[in-house]
Amino acid sequence: MSIPPLLLQPLVENAIRHGIGNRIEGGTVKLTTFETEGEYWFVIEDSGVGIESEQLSRLPASGSDRRQGVGLLNINKRLRHEYGMDLRMYGYASRRTEIGGN
Repeated sequence: MSIPPLLLQPLVENAIRHGIGNRIEGGTVKLTTFETEGEYWFVIEDSGVGIESEQLSRLPASGSDRRQGVGLLNINKRLRHEYGMDLRMYGYASRRTEIGGN
């Protein structure tokens, strides 16, 4: 499957910067891809501090605050243009953050 340029790189970079970047003990960023029921999924997980659902809903991909960075907005635009789909983000405050799309 062909994917648009700069679709996954900014998501992995965010997982490093915001998820595990400030952890003294380091951490793990995991990229998983799979197909289910005709949909292709790309999931980026990190073992960082996680994010509260309320905070996640305020990220730029949701369109609620366009003053914060443009990376997630640009990824969402690419997904809509190429596949007619939106970026989906799931946060787990005490465990991990997953950002993926199908």
